[in-house]
Amino acid sequence: MKKSAILTVVLLLFAFSFATLALQNGYDLFQKALAKERAEGNLEEAIALYKKVIEESKDEALSAKAQLRIGFCYEKLGLSEAQKAFQKVVDNYPTQTESVKVAREKLSILVKAKSVVEKGEMEFGIRPVWSEAKWDIEGSPSPDGKYLSYVDWDTGDLAYRELATGKTHRLTDIEKGSQESAYGSSWSPDSTQIAYCWENDQEKYYDLRVIGIDNKKPRTLHRVGYYDSWIGPCDWTPDGKHILVRLLENPFKFGLVSAADGSLRIIKEIDILEPHNNPKGGKFSPDGHYIAYNSQQNSESPNHDIFLLSADGAINVPIAPHPAHESLVGWSPDGKMIIFKSERTGTIDLWLIAVENGKQTGDPVLLRRNIGIIDPLGITRNGSFYYYIGGGLRSDVYTAAINPKTGEIIRSPKKLALTFEGKNSGPVWSPDGKHIVYISKRRPSDRRILCIYSVETGKIREIPYKNQVALPRWSPDGRFLLVYVLGEGIFKVDVQTENFNLLLEPKGQQAPNISPDNNSLYYVRFNRENKVTHVMARDLKTGEERELYSIPFYTHNLVLSRDGQQLALMCSENPYENKKKKHVLKIIPIDGGDVKERLSFMQVGGWGLVDVSWSPDGQQIFFTRISSELNKDGPPNWELWRIPVESGDAENLGLTMKKLPTISIHPDGHQIVLSAYTVGAAPSPEVWVMENFLPKSDQKK
Repeated sequence: MKKSAILTVVLLLFAFSFATLALQNGYDLFQKALAKERAEGNLEEAIALYKKVIEESKDEALSAKAQLRIGFCYEKLGLSEAQKAFQKVVDNYPTQTESVKVAREKLSILVKAKSVVEKGEMEFGIRPVWSEAKWDIEGSPSPDGKYLSYVDWDTGDLAYRELATGKTHRLTDIEKGSQESAYGSSWSPDSTQIAYCWENDQEKYYDLRVIGIDNKKPRTLHRVGYYDSWIGPCDWTPDGKHILVRLLENPFKFGLVSAADGSLRIIKEIDILEPHNNPKGGKFSPDGHYIAYNSQQNSESPNHDIFLLSADGAINVPIAPHPAHESLVGWSPDGKMIIFKSERTGTIDLWLIAVENGKQTGDPVLLRRNIGIIDPLGITRNGSFYYYIGGGLRSDVYTAAINPKTGEIIRSPKKLALTFEGKNSGPVWSPDGKHIVYISKRRPSDRRILCIYSVETGKIREIPYKNQVALPRWSPDGRFLLVYVLGEGIFKVDVQTENFNLLLEPKGQQAPNISPDNNSLYYVRFNRENKVTHVMARDLKTGEERELYSIPFYTHNLVLSRDGQQLALMCSENPYENKKKKHVLKIIPIDGGDVKERLSFMQVGGWGLVDVSWSPDGQQIFFTRISSELNKDGPPNWELWRIPVESGDAENLGLTMKKLPTISIHPDGHQIVLSAYTVGAAPSPEVWVMENFLPKSDQKK
């Protein structure tokens, strides 16, 4: 080959390599800009990097995408440059049809919005402001609409987010391994301070604290004992001198805490008519004369009405009472209307009612129909309503088929067709395998209902009770159920008559089991203060109690073998700490023999209920545990395992789901019923804002 030809080839290869490298560098720079925009919320740096992509890249498609992203960044910043940036996509990259199409759509919206503003009119709109929000953010928007407070559940710290830029700021700094966490928060009227609840599990207290977004130095205003109460901020007085708090006691209390010296003054006590169905809300009218909240209507219904309470506590009246469940959203900025959610039409709708001097002045007016299950976060001074969509954690009941000899899962889990999908948990097979008892949640306050599902007919029978039930178990003869009623104790429920009969009053008792002859009750009594689980046996004829075993661990579950001779106890170090902790499985003979530790393993994660279930022949114990591969984008994967009672290693059965809080083996050993979280059945957690939804007279131009 001639030297000139060789030189030409070399130059071509060099040019190709240089172009490839430049293309790669441009792509890498674009990805870096994208990370700045989406992951970090640093829009200014993202814009600078996108501009660099346009300057250095020879790839027209990549440059068009970079110019488009610049428009998105300016739009998030609320700057007029957004329209110019989108116009550049159309003018400079006419052949990039996909980018041009998006740019034209954005230009159309921006031009229309500009026209509306110039005419002095504002149109109703709903838009997301945080598409990848934290689970259960426990926060609120600042009155000026610039910020959103929340709890960063990765650490438990209080934080806030700039709504315009997406930047986040952590206000507290919890040490690794500390048993502390922030909870619900409320902004001061000038949007410079946040009142919040602070929990310390180790030292056993709850604080009401205040912190400034500039100085980040928390002040403790008021402290309550861990076992006596719980304190949380509701709102600030309009002058910023006091904080309205709720104290979870019985009776429930609304109080005012001085923002200067922390002194507490109780302004109203309200009887709690059923456990965990507490008053909610607590928002001051703009003039500070009244407090709006929602509370249980009466002892016959769990539903809530909207109430108006005078600031001195002297007047407390329901507003537009209705049999349907209703909950407070907030006040209109002028203080002339109360906005609330109601189910009076059969769907969850947004309503308002006019009030004046603490009195209703008209009939409720329907604002928006079928807004769905949302958590109100607050209404800002310009009338924008921020709310939270709680996300995709839903619990459903599944059945699967298993080979009892090999442990092989021969049919994957199939969801049962139950009403109130996404709200069902705690399933247990009946002794004859024809029914499944489970708990179904209902609004308000996730009220728990006892349900029995017929495997043969698919029919569901609800067994009503005035208070919330949990932890259902069958008696060995299938004639009645054992349940724990929150705040009342362990009950025996006749399956035919549906009568509830108290067996044991509430003194920390959990996980009830009954012997095959129905004469002995087995349960755990958990000493919360000392963190000790006591396994107890009680003679139901004489009332005599005896302790079978005790351990300084938290109880997960206690299950009696089918022959009534042994108890399987799963327990662990504090399950609520999000760190690695020891779990143990104990086999406890009911005759007082030696207790055997059958299994021990380490597991990371908080709030991890590890369930156990006996095989019908009593030779195996099934249990659940978190997979070693944790999923950072949502709840972790859980696996189904089993271990021989006498000897042998535990084996993974190859069934993996998003959390397995409850498992139960069919009497024939060939089927499993379980509850698990359903991920993706509901939207991911997001924060949205509803703007210009109030009547025109109340809109602030």
